[in-house]
Amino acid sequence: MANSGVFSREVNPSLIADLRESAMFNEHLWGDITNIDWKDRVFPAIRKKRIDFYYSGGKLFSYDQNARFTTHRKYASVFDVTNNYVSEQDLLTARPIANFCEAYGRIKANCAMYAGVETQGLSNAHKRSSFAACDDDVVVLDIEVALAGMDDGQDRATELQPGGNSNRLDLLLYDKVNRSLRFYEGKHYSNPELWAEPGRRPKVVAQLHRYNEMLRRKDKQQQILVAYTSYVATMNSLFDLALPPPRTVEETVVLLVFGYDDRQAPRIDELLLSDDSLKGFRFRQKGDTRNSKFSANVLWQKVRQY
Repeated sequence: MANSGVFSREVNPSLIADLRESAMFNEHLWGDITNIDWKDRVFPAIRKKRIDFYYSGGKLFSYDQNARFTTHRKYASVFDVTNNYVSEQDLLTARPIANFCEAYGRIKANCAMYAGVETQGLSNAHKRSSFAACDDDVVVLDIEVALAGMDDGQDRATELQPGGNSNRLDLLLYDKVNRSLRFYEGKHYSNPELWAEPGRRPKVVAQLHRYNEMLRRKDKQQQILVAYTSYVATMNSLFDLALPPPRTVEETVVLLVFGYDDRQAPRIDELLLSDDSLKGFRFRQKGDTRNSKFSANVLWQKVRQY
């Protein structure tokens, strides 16, 4: 696969200084990132020259090196109106919202409303196990990671509806004790990329193979370690943490299948496991993403190799 450049998770220190001084960070984001109530948490992630903030499966805001917050137009509420339905008469008196701080709550609500079934389900893991708010041994360190030839951190609120495509790894878990990084590719049970006719491999297999080829490259592993050493140092400074820098990167991705019930579970065994569809790959399954068992600590355990 062609490499579009060196993988990076570095921002200019001036960006962090400006972010610390911003009203948005101090009045809204800091509290939501460190919120004791995991269901309402915002997840921060460093990109190349910017920081993204995610909520319930969508990218809530980006903050760039120009000291500027941006959000997707579908999240931004343009007028301050109290009714769910707006008449032409209401437009005569509706007041445009002056800034993101004023509209923060509504932008968050819109962000959650537009989330796809896959991203919304996965968001329960990084809300519950965010490195910035969780004391567990294993935490979610990053999400929506593009390793090469991809644009990471783009808004996926509608892209990951069943049948959508993705070229980004969904979760990066970090075992703080062993200082090891592990990537997960998450697929909701309804995603057609999981399924194929008996005897044929599903589309997700090619995706896993592509990721594993990248991760087995020593130069790519070194880039990842350098990038996340910088990432950890920046996040430690920004959120007063003491995360240790990573030492190793696991060479293979784990396929995580979620969002199914007991009635649907046999199909996973029949069409993914027993027929050798996932032969040579690692696998983890967890039906319900809404309970405490959908955490980084739990997902790190019981990974199977086929």
